[in-house]
Amino acid sequence: MVNGKLQYEYLNDYSKSPEDCLALADQVFFGDHITDAQRREMMALTLEQGFLENLAVLERSGLISVTGGDSHRMFRYHNIGLDSDVIDELTRKFLPEKKKNENLTAEEWQLAESQAITAYVWDIYMRGQISNEETERAFTGAPMFYKWIHGITKDVVSGKDVDVLLDRYSDQSKRLGGLGSTGEHNRTDMVDIRRTYKCAEVGDWMVQSKLYEYVRDSMIDNEVRGVYYDIKRKELEQQYEDDKEGLQTALDELSDTVYGDSKLKLEEIEKQLSYTEEQYKEAGNGINDVETDAQRELKYRKLALEAAKARGKKQADPLYIDEKTGEGKINVADGAAYITPKMAKNLLRMRGRFTPEVEKAFAYLEGIKYEDGKRVKNPLRDADAYRVIHQALLGAQKYSAYGYRKLDPSKNGADSGDVMVHYYDKFALFPIFPQLATGFTRDLLKKMEEDGVDMLMMASAVKTGSESPSELTPDSFNTKEDFDKFHFNTYEQDYAFIRRQLNTDPNETRDNNMGTQMTKVALSSLDPNRPYKTKDGKVVRGRTILDNVMNSINKLSDIGKEEIREEFFTNGKLDIDKFSQFLIRELESRDADENLIDGVQIEEVEKDGEIVKQLKLPLEAMSSVEWIQSIIVSTINKAVIDISVDGNAFYQRSVWGMEGHPHVLSEDDIDFGFNTINGGKDLKLVNNDGSMDAVVSIDYYDDLFKKIDPNNKMSFAKRRQWLIDHNIIGNSSEVHADTIASRIPTQAQSSIHALRFVDVLPVVRDTIVLPREFTAITGSDFDIDKLYLARFSYGIKTTKVDGKLVDTVTTKFEKGRKKYQNELLENYMTILKDHGTTDENGNVIGNSTNISLRSIDKDTQLVKAVQKIVKGSEPQKRYYAYQFGNIAFQVKTKAMFMIGKFGIGPFALNNNSQILTQLYGVKFAKDPDSILTILGCTDLSQRKDKENNSILSWLSGLINIHVDVAKDPDPITDLNINQFTYNLVNLLIRTGMGSRSLLFTSQPIMKELARVYEDASGQYLTDQDKSKTSRQKKAIKDFLIDNFKESSRNKMINNINFMMMEDGTEQENRETEYLLGQYARAFFGLDKNGNYIEGKSILEDIITNPEARIHPDRPATFDNMRNDEAIYSIKITQYDGTVEELSMTPKQVQLYVAFINNAFDKYGRKLSDLVNACKIDTKKHGKSYVEQQAYLSKYNTVFNNEDGVFEQ
Repeated sequence: MVNGKLQYEYLNDYSKSPEDCLALADQVFFGDHITDAQRREMMALTLEQGFLENLAVLERSGLISVTGGDSHRMFRYHNIGLDSDVIDELTRKFLPEKKKNENLTAEEWQLAESQAITAYVWDIYMRGQISNEETERAFTGAPMFYKWIHGITKDVVSGKDVDVLLDRYSDQSKRLGGLGSTGEHNRTDMVDIRRTYKCAEVGDWMVQSKLYEYVRDSMIDNEVRGVYYDIKRKELEQQYEDDKEGLQTALDELSDTVYGDSKLKLEEIEKQLSYTEEQYKEAGNGINDVETDAQRELKYRKLALEAAKARGKKQADPLYIDEKTGEGKINVADGAAYITPKMAKNLLRMRGRFTPEVEKAFAYLEGIKYEDGKRVKNPLRDADAYRVIHQALLGAQKYSAYGYRKLDPSKNGADSGDVMVHYYDKFALFPIFPQLATGFTRDLLKKMEEDGVDMLMMASAVKTGSESPSELTPDSFNTKEDFDKFHFNTYEQDYAFIRRQLNTDPNETRDNNMGTQMTKVALSSLDPNRPYKTKDGKVVRGRTILDNVMNSINKLSDIGKEEIREEFFTNGKLDIDKFSQFLIRELESRDADENLIDGVQIEEVEKDGEIVKQLKLPLEAMSSVEWIQSIIVSTINKAVIDISVDGNAFYQRSVWGMEGHPHVLSEDDIDFGFNTINGGKDLKLVNNDGSMDAVVSIDYYDDLFKKIDPNNKMSFAKRRQWLIDHNIIGNSSEVHADTIASRIPTQAQSSIHALRFVDVLPVVRDTIVLPREFTAITGSDFDIDKLYLARFSYGIKTTKVDGKLVDTVTTKFEKGRKKYQNELLENYMTILKDHGTTDENGNVIGNSTNISLRSIDKDTQLVKAVQKIVKGSEPQKRYYAYQFGNIAFQVKTKAMFMIGKFGIGPFALNNNSQILTQLYGVKFAKDPDSILTILGCTDLSQRKDKENNSILSWLSGLINIHVDVAKDPDPITDLNINQFTYNLVNLLIRTGMGSRSLLFTSQPIMKELARVYEDASGQYLTDQDKSKTSRQKKAIKDFLIDNFKESSRNKMINNINFMMMEDGTEQENRETEYLLGQYARAFFGLDKNGNYIEGKSILEDIITNPEARIHPDRPATFDNMRNDEAIYSIKITQYDGTVEELSMTPKQVQLYVAFINNAFDKYGRKLSDLVNACKIDTKKHGKSYVEQQAYLSKYNTVFNNEDGVFEQ
């Protein structure tokens, strides 16, 4: 306060030091010149912001209504849905004393009621605020331990740009899950184990990919060829419009020209997409300066070329360096932690898991004497030692640590000893054993032991409470002198606060269901016309690969059907004995009630003079009939729908420290010739097989060793050598990828990779190591991220040759499941390995036409680029004190998290559906009066949008923003993505409308319609006698009527009903939709050919142009849309062909946006029906007979296509 007036002070100015900010706070708040009354006023003004937010929430929710002036102090609040008894009692207390027992005027009662509501809300707000603030301090630590986001905004007084705190809660909200997470706690009362463990925190190792230039050139090549191919394809489609056979031949020839062995050079393609001034002049009409269609086409091609190059470069950026920091963008050991054998032993003991078998394995691994005095220098060469190790030890362990520690006064000053640091660590723990440590980890373990360090954490594993991480890279110990000089910065943490979060004990089964997303997404880059090369060098068309894939899936399904027939039928009829035995077996395995089991026993009864067998109780008469039906359906699904292959889920381990050789230790310390991974060489992102290098724990091949070494007589060394000798692992040209790895969610082809294993890991189980670029491409890290592996089945035949037993290994089978499983994987691998390979010297040969090397995070940037446009039109929202404890804020945050959770499904399903519609050429039927036809967006088979961005990248980006909602909830809110717009967004994105799809959903009126739609969807203050759908429709219509009133309310109702195509005849509705299509084309900024016109569209202008607003300095909300001046001019072609030029105000545009949204709605619902009808492989077709019949009915409705909505 200055002279009694409010003055803003920015106490969290990021441009100032913490000391300067504290000094400023001391001056303006605690200074002697500030009175207690002024301090209370400052606090009250700060708290008032939160109070007003709560009132606004109550108003939006319909719990109160507001009338009155333009200042909140002049408002009158009226109760609608709050507890009337409480509000009435409070109201009487606010009445003047003399009026309490007399007749009251309406004004007196309303004033008292308004005061009562204010007091009631303020009381709840302050109690909640105090509770939340105190809870935060007690359980989650001081806010300073979390990441804060700063930004530039306008000072409300001076108008200058200032650096202020924008967000201090997103990181904290995300980390709160650690507080309530479950896990196994440790015993801390063991007398021979210290209560604490010593931690060393090191900075993340950020690197650039050695293949950056190859990936960049590959992406540019792919993008440019894609643009050229699409342009030529459209020309051919017009040329062969009525000749499908001729079109197919022409497309094959085009594909060979663009992608075949004799493909056009990139320089030639670029030349064809560019033009000279002379060519541009020749394309004109030679009469005037009016640009011709031919000239516009030349411009379009050149712009498309330049955009393609820019996109290609951006796609490779995650493998390059950060230009601001100069560091690489690849975090090699993101989220990893490493522990000594001592700590690994302590954790097992404190969980009661240090069994005699495990103790013996540790003894071998630590190289100590055991029982008979024998010391095994390398237990991996000793069969008995290795058998103990292999059976006893586990894989990586998922742990978290959530607690407090004191600052060390010796490092942070004498006054810091009472400061409690709140910390949250989340990581995968990898033990390092001296007998098995490879590469840099060998030196690292010795240094950890010298400094007494129990756990080494990468900085990315420390979510809160980071404390001066040391700088450590594999080059830190290049010499013995470097090694001796280096020391970790350490601190102690309590074993009571660290716990195992997830059971990652090895899974003994070695079969894996191929994910339903993976089976589709792996096909996402497949072009039916393109030539592809198989492993043996044969050239096949994409459509042949697609046929092969579907044939293999169908054959596996047929085998499953035969298994079901054998399970339940005899001679084509249901065998009641088999059926009963099946039910008894399944129910007993589920500990079912004895009466239920007895009910499915067989009994013999006489019917029509014959003795027949039947169940004691008919299924439909049983109380658990739906459960029994679900068991039967599940059995059928497993046999007929699931695609089971060899493999399992494996946990990712960083390659950090495993490559190369130790720099410091002598060769006497370790068997270097044997004990290095992949001979110390880097794992290749692209190898000479065209796949990706990887290393896997040897238990991945246990199914093979059960055949050739059933008695476990082979040491690790011999097993490893057997795999090398039979070309199952290794670097030679004879070794090929045998595995497909995928992440879940599998949203893009960069989540799927063909892997060739160059080596195997001992000791650990269910573990996989991948190239350092892998995290940058897939968005994964190392806090127990899983990869789902699907591997070829191997057949082994042992024969005698010259008196010796010789094993012959094959992946070729004549019949049965393994035949079709392997053929399926082989065809997928042909697609996944469709890029360049490396020669013997590691040089890359050829360019990629495959998308598996694109970073999944780049897809998010497509969405965030639109968000930046939308958000850029609004002033930055400053964070204010106490916001985190505000009930209104927490309710809003919870709603955002729920939207994030439920929003993944709609876009993931459409992602899968888009791949199928691309492959099979599905389109909306071209009706000349359809809004989709007018906009040129009927094609569901296209791969690029109107801006040449990948449609699948858009869908992947939309999945990403929902997955990352805790980290950044703003894109979902800013772009208005919610249940109201899910169908709309998927429709527009999938039909190629690109960025302007999200500009449409972000229109001010669309945000208001989403709000009233959501309000009408609930059970509180809504008419429950009406269906949810009818309530939602009515709420939208009521909003339009209330906000666009004309002279007559009835006239407005009739107008809205007509424009929403509810009251018109079929022909009138067709004409209305046609007219709305014309408006939509103008708003979206499309020319007559359906291409985007350069410059801002009306959709973008209305969001970003201050002149469209009543108050230019306020956000572009619906209430702030001007209606006093027509600032937009558009041309509309009427149904009779006449052209009319119209002028519209911003608010009038908003009304037609609502009508256009309604016109889109039926197509959005039809697309949603198509998506839902294609979910058989996800087993969403029902668990009971009734549910399955309902699904079948919907399925038939879609695929019979009686209304002719779709075509191929």
